[in-house]
Amino acid sequence: MKTKIIFLFFIMLSLLFPIPVFYVEILNKYPIYMYTFPEGLKFNFTYIHSVEKVPVTMVYEVRGGELMLKEVITTTQAAGTPFYGNSFLFSNGVVIYYSNQTTKEFRVIITKFTFQTVVFDNLEIKFWLFCEDGDRIRFSVEDKPVILYLVDSLRKLYS
Repeated sequence: MKTKIIFLFFIMLSLLFPIPVFYVEILNKYPIYMYTFPEGLKFNFTYIHSVEKVPVTMVYEVRGGELMLKEVITTTQAAGTPFYGNSFLFSNGVVIYYSNQTTKEFRVIITKFTFQTVVFDNLEIKFWLFCEDGDRIRFSVEDKPVILYLVDSLRKLYS
């Protein structure tokens, strides 16, 4: 009886006190990465600009339960290049756009010729290696009850 009460108490606590979880998932398929993160987690999303054929790196930081776009680093100012905030052009041709724009999530559509990649915590995910053209990827920060996070983690581990 005592064990059941303790178990129910743990379940109730886990529902009342969610933890922030950083998700990278292929929509309509499965989460490919779930991560409980410390405040200030940084990651880079990099792709090749489809017209200019130069790399574009978007540097994000997790702040206050949201994704904050800190800067965009590229060597072009072509159409379709994300522009937010102040920009600086360096002598080597690198353009850096500084920003503090926040969002709860951002989504991308995978195209194999743009080589979309995300890098954080010594982990590099190269989406073009296992995604189909047209797959949609969602990056988000969500508050998730501890028990549901554990269930999702186990499901991912055994699938």
